[in-house]
Amino acid sequence: MSHDTTNPTPASPPSDPVPLPNDRRALLAGIAGIGAGALLAGARTAHAGPLNPPAGPVASTGKTLTEVEPRIAINSTNTPGSSATSSIFRITQPGSYYLTGNIIATQINRHVIAVAASGVTIDLNGFLIRGLGTVQGAFDCIFAEPGVEGVTVRNGHIELAGRHGINFANVNGGLIEHISAQNCVSVGISCFGFLEGTGRGIVISHCTAVSNSATGIVAGISSVVSHCSAFSNAGSGISAEDGSTITMCASSANALGIFADFGCSVSHCVASNNNGEGIRTNGGTVISACAAYENGSEGIEVQNGCTVVDCTVRRNGSHGIFSFGRSLIRGNTCFENGTSGAGFANISVGLSGDDRIESNNCMNADVGIQVANAGNIILRNTCAGNTTNYVIAANNRYGPIINITATGTAAVSGNSATSTLASTDPHANFAY
Repeated sequence: MSHDTTNPTPASPPSDPVPLPNDRRALLAGIAGIGAGALLAGARTAHAGPLNPPAGPVASTGKTLTEVEPRIAINSTNTPGSSATSSIFRITQPGSYYLTGNIIATQINRHVIAVAASGVTIDLNGFLIRGLGTVQGAFDCIFAEPGVEGVTVRNGHIELAGRHGINFANVNGGLIEHISAQNCVSVGISCFGFLEGTGRGIVISHCTAVSNSATGIVAGISSVVSHCSAFSNAGSGISAEDGSTITMCASSANALGIFADFGCSVSHCVASNNNGEGIRTNGGTVISACAAYENGSEGIEVQNGCTVVDCTVRRNGSHGIFSFGRSLIRGNTCFENGTSGAGFANISVGLSGDDRIESNNCMNADVGIQVANAGNIILRNTCAGNTTNYVIAANNRYGPIINITATGTAAVSGNSATSTLASTDPHANFAY
């Protein structure tokens, strides 16, 4: 059978005529009405469920929320204290604990919270713990009892402790983070190891210590203090024991800015407007990429065997950088330190000898670089605008000191120019 595709036979008309435009609008309105009615009917029969559904499994875990994150509220029922244990609340079992509100201490001679178990986490939930603020109530807001390990405290505010805000002196391995401690009678956050082998391996992060009557933050042996701020404490702003790291911290308006004991690392920190030294360390410590500004005494002071590199030290009341000896001082910028006419220097070294002073730039002080005793080496430094650029005792080793302060130079416009340094010695020091 053949089919004529050029002039196909018209299809039979439908039994119902195609609606005219006015009819089409009516049809659409009818369909919309039917849809709305269906939705209303569904709404009448649908149920949203109870407002307080029973605890059920968390998606994809098969566990309830309590099983996923079991936590215990700190209160007189779950964590009772007593006068016998010198505590208002006392945690005796491992686990995760939290505050449900502020705690305002009313009892003298008691820690607000005592931790008597290892493996404890306390979430302050953003709430406040306030002590009595007097020596009469000379106890801590949070106290870790001797022998505990692995304790964490986070996320809250502590003030007016009769002694320390947080006392981790007896903790091995702990974490303190996002805590503010202020106006405590002694230390804001204390992890100082009073007993041999205690107070080790504490991480203190994103904390602030303000207006405490002793040091703001004290870290124990082999601890880390990072992203912390200390302001207006009567002792040091931040202090750390042997083998610790202090990084990305700011310390201002304290008796002393930052103190690091033997074998520590202090990096990317700022110490400003402290009454004494900005940064002070014992031997074997590295200080790098720090700023010390307008402190009352030395900007940076180090004992034997330290390294001070890539720091900026300006407008401190005494020497900018002062070394007791046997240290490397390299690549620092020192400006306007000790300009009282008392003979202070941007860099002063050499009490014990064996310092290496290299590639520093020292400007606008009474003395640029001062080497008091024999046995040091001075290389590749530049000094400008000091009353005396170099003061070096006998029996030291140094590259040639080239005076180019009065040497005029031509302007440069182009691709080449003759050296104006007046020396090709790679170890030369310059007064410019």
